[in-house]
Parts: sequence; C-alpha cells; structure tokens
Amino acid sequence: MRTLHRIFVSLRTAVVLLTLIALISVIGTFIPQKLDPADYLRIYPKFGELILSLGLDDLYQSGLFTGLLFFLALCALFCTKTRFSITRKRLFHRFEKVETAEIRTFPLAEELGEVSNIDIRLAGWQKKETPKNDWIYFLAHGRKSLIGGFLIHVGLLVVLAGGLIGRYTSFETEITGREGEIKPFPPIDSIKAAAKADSLRRKGRILQLKNKNDPMLPQISSEITALEKIYQTGIENPFFKIRFDKLSVDEYQIASGEQRPLIKQWNSALTFIKDEKNVASAVVWVNSPCSYSGISFFQAGWKKVYSEVKFKATMRNGSGSTTQLGPWDFVASVGVPLKPSWSPYTLVLLDFFPDFRIINQEFTSISEDLNNPAGRIVAYDSKENMVGRAWAFSSDMNELGEHISNLPYNFSFVKATTAFESSLQVSFDPSVPIVWLGTLIMGIGLFLAFYVTYVENWVVLKPDGRIIAAITGNLPQKMLKPYLDELLGILQEEEVVPEIDTEGPENDSSVDSEETK
Repeated sequence: MRTLHRIFVSLRTAVVLLTLIALISVIGTFIPQKLDPADYLRIYPKFGELILSLGLDDLYQSGLFTGLLFFLALCALFCTKTRFSITRKRLFHRFEKVETAEIRTFPLAEELGEVSNIDIRLAGWQKKETPKNDWIYFLAHGRKSLIGGFLIHVGLLVVLAGGLIGRYTSFETEITGREGEIKPFPPIDSIKAAAKADSLRRKGRILQLKNKNDPMLPQISSEITALEKIYQTGIENPFFKIRFDKLSVDEYQIASGEQRPLIKQWNSALTFIKDEKNVASAVVWVNSPCSYSGISFFQAGWKKVYSEVKFKATMRNGSGSTTQLGPWDFVASVGVPLKPSWSPYTLVLLDFFPDFRIINQEFTSISEDLNNPAGRIVAYDSKENMVGRAWAFSSDMNELGEHISNLPYNFSFVKATTAFESSLQVSFDPSVPIVWLGTLIMGIGLFLAFYVTYVENWVVLKPDGRIIAAITGNLPQKMLKPYLDELLGILQEEEVVPEIDTEGPENDSSVDSEETK
C-alpha cells in the first residue's frame, strides 16, 4: 500500500501523465477529429488505416485519454490527502513538534548573549519548555498562506472531477433553421442516443473498411436501429420547440463606391415553446449565447440558402410531338420530389450551386452569390427507379446542359428565392459549474500561496542564558533578512530605566504639614 501511495504522490508520475496528455492533445490537433473514416484513407493514404485502428480519429473520447485523466485525478486525490495532513500539522501542531535542533538548522539563525526581561520583550508569543530545559518562543504571521497549497490541490481535483463528469453527462449537437421554421428539440436522453448511434455508425464504417463480413456488423446495426427509434420518439415527443422568429445581418457602414458591405454580426431571434406556449425568447449572436433549461445555444454558422429555385424546361429536339415542346416553368426545392403535369417522371433537385465550379473533380460552389448558378436534377419513374440526370445552367450556358443531360428535356435556371439559414451549436454540460468552482478554489489557493507572506519568528533561551534567534517562511532568504533584523532589534533593544523624582517626597511632606495645620 505504501508503494502504491508513493507512486501516486510522486512528482515523476505527475510529469509522465501530463506529458502523455499533452502528447495526445498535440496529435489530436494535427489529425482532424471525427471525420468520416473514408476521409482519413483519402487524406492519409499511407497512414489512414493505422489512424483508424489506433482510434486517433476520436482521441478525446477514447478510453486512453479518459484513463489518463482518471489516473491524474487519482494522483491529485492522493496528493490532496497528503497536503491536507501537512497543512493541518503546520497550522495546529507546528509549535508542539518543534525542537531546538530544528531551529538551529534554519538558514537565518543567530546566537546572542544574555538578554534581560525576555518574557517582557516577547509578550504575546507562544512559549514552552523542552526536556533539556530550553525555553522556545514562537510567533507566526500570515497563517492563511499555509492553506494556499492545499486549496490548489483541491481546486485541481475538482476541475479534473468536473471534466470526468462532463465526459459522461455532456453532449454537443447542432440545430439549423430558417426564418419562421419551428424545430423540435428532443429530450436529453434521445440526443445522447443519437450521439451513441453516430459513434457506432463510425465504428461500423471502420469495420467495413477492414472486413465487409465482420461478424460484429449485424450487432452494431441492430444497436443503431434501437437507438434511432429512441431518437425518433424524442422528435415526436420533444422536450421543447424552437422557433426561428427572425434572422438578420448587421453590416458595417461603408463609403460610397466600395463593392460590398462587410458583415458585422449575425442575429438569430428565437422563441422557446413548451406545451404549445411561448415560455422564453432571446436573440443569439456570435459570442453572445443564450440558455434555456440548462442548455446553451451558440451562434455557430450562417449561410445564404435558396429555398426555392425556378427552372424552365423544354423538350429536346426530336423528343415528343410539336404540341408538347414547352416551355414549362416549375419551382423546386433541394431534396423535395416534384411530379409535374407535363412529364411522366418525378423530378428531384439533387443539388443547387449558386456559384458553380469543379475543383479537384468535385462539384462545389465558391460563393453564395448567383454568379454561375447550376442545378443537378434527377428523374425517377413510377417504380422509383432512376431514369436519368440533367443539369440546369443559366441561359448563356444552355448548350453545356444539353450535352451532359440524358433526359428528354433541357433545363435552364430562371431565378432563386433567397433565405438565410442559421446554425446553432447546442451544448449541455452539467459539469461546467463544477469546473468553475474548481478554478475559483485554485485561484484563491494561488493567491494565498504566492501573495500572502508567511513568517515564523523563533527564539530559544538556553539554560546558560544564551539566545538563538531564527526566522523562516515562504519568502527567499534575502527577503526574510529584514524580519531577522527586526527580531534582533527587539532582543537587543536597551531597557529604559524610569527616572526617580527626588523632589516628590518633599512636596508630599509639605502637603501633609499643611493638612495638619
């Protein structure tokens, strides 16, 4: 047991643990966390499989990182216990345990000759007689400083405990909405179930990359299905709802002639609805979150979206009769199936790119402005089988759309309805007050330990009349020297002998004689 205790309170153990935690944090900084497993194979062709095998894709949620934090907290607990014992002895038993031999070893100690009336000079000091007939006098200043080290250990322990509690009780998610939309917010248990399902889904994808017939995959799939049912139940019976009342943008005032204003702030006006009643409202912007029922909402993202896109369709040359050549206008939303009367197919706007580009063989948009609009459209027959794809560009790029379409229609972009979409980061962490409490305790401990001066004044009266004066404390020896000089001044100060008034008795006699008369 003693060996185990020595390991836990060893400075070497703490240094090793902190080094490992710092190393993991560095690795987690350089390797992006929680990407799709396929992305690691694409970004790191040589080391992708190793990263996934070692769990380096989700380091901060790994058992290794949690284990190191737990072990560090255990070390802090043992150190706090040891520090408490030391502090208690110095606060309440320091004078009882001290001996003359210890006082002699203090760096700032001087021996003097006989000193008269020492009890008067050291009035108010604690004193005791040792078995060797030495008299020891003691006076301390700044005792509060002694509990500083103990409070530092307690604060660190509370912070680590809060971190471990948050590891198992907190969650983060994201909710997006457009102006006027009402989004259900499921109960906390449902959100945790969804987070666990995502984690299992990542684990399943990693196993599939290694072995598509891994026997664990069916079990993981059934667990995901059960967790998704819990989440879906939470959506159907939400904890509360959030209405995005108004989304607005503040812009800096610019001088005339500049191209476009600079964004100053994004604002999301929210209303929280519970039991079909408006119970709270708030405006969220960057660095100004709001909270409801212990859940914090931060402004995390903002983008311009095109809720509805208007296209024009015409029959391609040689397709259909002359009476059915169009054109036909229709309005589509991304991902929403549309069955127009003029076509036997169901059309789905798969993607819409307001500023279309092909970069690294991938379709993307380089801005949110309608500089080069493009829509990718997919057609399905009545049996929900895909029958073709087509692209819709602006009128000046119609020919490009005709070449890459395998549908009997040509599509062209007409206009788009603009809307803002706000993304809120949602955070729930009941351990935050615990961490702040630990930080406060640690701060108080640091202040007491480093800014409150603790000084011990010692005087030993030997049986032969010799005096030993010593000073110790939490300051460097050079800064304690004035305290020793002050103590020596008290001990060596000459006594002032009061003068006797020789005329007093004569005056008293004359007074008595007068009274006699």
